[in-house]
Amino acid sequence: DLVNDLNEKIHDSIHDLQLPIKEYPLELKPLLYAFGFKHLNDSERPPVDLVTPFHNSLKQIAREISVVTTRRIFERIAVRHVSQRTAWKLLKDAAKSSKRKALRGMSIPEYTYCVARTTFRAHALGVAATWVVQSVVQVYKCFIRQPDDDDELFDEKEKLRLFARRIYSVTIKCGFSLVFASIGAGLGVLLHPVHGQWIGCILGDFAGPVVAILIFEKLQFPLEG
Repeated sequence: DLVNDLNEKIHDSIHDLQLPIKEYPLELKPLLYAFGFKHLNDSERPPVDLVTPFHNSLKQIAREISVVTTRRIFERIAVRHVSQRTAWKLLKDAAKSSKRKALRGMSIPEYTYCVARTTFRAHALGVAATWVVQSVVQVYKCFIRQPDDDDELFDEKEKLRLFARRIYSVTIKCGFSLVFASIGAGLGVLLHPVHGQWIGCILGDFAGPVVAILIFEKLQFPLEG
């Protein structure tokens, strides 16, 4: 009858609209696939330049050794040619001094100021040594090293201008490094008398040149690298 025919047509329509069952084909690689020739070729990479990082590491090591050695020379000059009191302040262990000051019952502002002042004096020879080493490096770059590119060839006046700009930049960065190392040490002792002092000093020492670069860029007087 008519009702049965309609039911069969509806059933056939629903059957036609059913989505096909999705299949997931699996293909396993052979166990020894890693030893195949194609796999070895695919794993090849462009050669990595290890020489340049190695040379840069050697330069950094040589620079650090030069800074430490120069500081030791300055320490001996200070012992021989300045008063005993001044030499004692320049060679003082700032971390131990911070620990002793913490036992004196100072107020927080006074304690912070005293630690920052002591760190400034004790860190001065290290910053001076850094300035000397970096200045010697700039002398080599500006006057001794042969440029790799012909476009970098300058006459003597231009070399002097470039050298003066770089020494100016080195001086500014070292000055900021000394100031921020002292500030960092003064703030660090609020966390710990000893560890806070040297951690703050290290962080300030690194932050100082960065702050100097940012400030002078804002003033449109960018510092030389």
